[in-house]
Amino acid sequence: MKVYCLYDPKYDVFIKEVVNIILDKYGNDLHLSSLEEIELISKEDISYETDGKVLSSRKIIVTSRLYELLPTLNINDLLENNNYKLLKKTLYHEMGHITDMTFMPKLYKCVLDNDEIDKNYIASLFWLEYIAERRTSGFENVNDLEICDDIAKRKWNCSMADPYGHYNEKNFFYLTKILPYFMAEYSGFRAPAVR
Repeated sequence: MKVYCLYDPKYDVFIKEVVNIILDKYGNDLHLSSLEEIELISKEDISYETDGKVLSSRKIIVTSRLYELLPTLNINDLLENNNYKLLKKTLYHEMGHITDMTFMPKLYKCVLDNDEIDKNYIASLFWLEYIAERRTSGFENVNDLEICDDIAKRKWNCSMADPYGHYNEKNFFYLTKILPYFMAEYSGFRAPAVR
């Protein structure tokens, strides 16, 4: 598997180390035979705020947002840093999606290979995100409760479903994408890994 960051050599070395740590610790719970690449990209290269995304069964991208919040790139100095834990959680979450593709190929096909946002797409997206986030809820004793607060504070009035923009409280697609995170994080339950 190729792990890399093209725009910053320091991040290139760092992400390789972090992926190796995750694989050493959690690799037995993951099925990553189809995964060929993990790329760290600048957060400016994507049009909405995200920490990671599965592009296909072969490629994951993670953004620089959490990496830029780190006080150092020395892993030994980061062991208790929440942003470090969250970036590891993001990588594990996305690797979990790759694993789940093995067990739920029809649901993933409905989301990854469908240009039409229909009820099957929305339902599949919701449950796939919920399952993946449920697995990572409480990962290494860190929870991302900020997302819960953010969702609860918004005044949701959905009048569109746009997967490509308008990531705000008017977008039903956006609500469908983030609501599973709220449900999984708020529950505080960490489900066992899917086998």
